[in-house]
Amino acid sequence: MTKLAKRILLISGGIAGIVIISVAGFAALVLYTFDFDGHQYPHRSDEKMIQIFRERRTEFDEVRTIAMSDPVIRRVDENWTDPPNIAEDKVAKFRELFRVIRTPRGISKYRSSGELEIIASALGWVASGSTKGYLYAEGKPSGTIMNSLDDTEDLTSVGDRYLKPIEGNWYLFFER
Repeated sequence: MTKLAKRILLISGGIAGIVIISVAGFAALVLYTFDFDGHQYPHRSDEKMIQIFRERRTEFDEVRTIAMSDPVIRRVDENWTDPPNIAEDKVAKFRELFRVIRTPRGISKYRSSGELEIIASALGWVASGSTKGYLYAEGKPSGTIMNSLDDTEDLTSVGDRYLKPIEGNWYLFFER
């Protein structure tokens, strides 16, 4: 076998190996991300979330106060912000509060509606995932009021927000 043939064979084998590993990795990601059997994602129960809210009400109010008082903030997560230039001390304070109130996915603020989502869990992909958390609404919140957000089979409309009142302007929310 010539040197050129060996080189071509080696390169072809390397490319084939990369393709096989990539396909297998993607298949594993799809199998472990999507809910093919109709089982629901393991979001915390309404009862547990409300218990955390009541035990840590002061910290929830502090997150709300800091977020709503800054007109620039749109999103603060465990590892990124929008806009990206939020003061480091403010981001650090948010992240410490997120650890205390057990909401690592942070906040999303909607200035036009005066709503603040404090995200407890976000699971799956955008096209097939779901999010559950706490909502503070300065006015009437957008969403459908429900008695429970635990039975997610009743909460099937993609893009709709479902709410369960906690107290005052605070709600639990679920979105698919």
